[in-house]
Amino acid sequence: ADDLEFIVIPTLREITTSCGLSIKVRPNKYEETNEVLSTHKVPVEAIYKVEKQGKKHLIEKLA
Repeated sequence: ADDLEFIVIPTLREITTSCGLSIKVRPNKYEETNEVLSTHKVPVEAIYKVEKQGKKHLIEKLA
């Protein structure tokens, strides 16, 4: 888990109009990241897969 990389970003307006922070991880590290967050009891409100398509975001809620 020491090699997990992420960046903290503002939560997209398409997800919530409130201020918020999200972490962005590589898709191939999703399972491992989720496991680490769970192990360390980090509260997670929701998990989304976001793909950029032109100027829009395609958003899929995973959990």
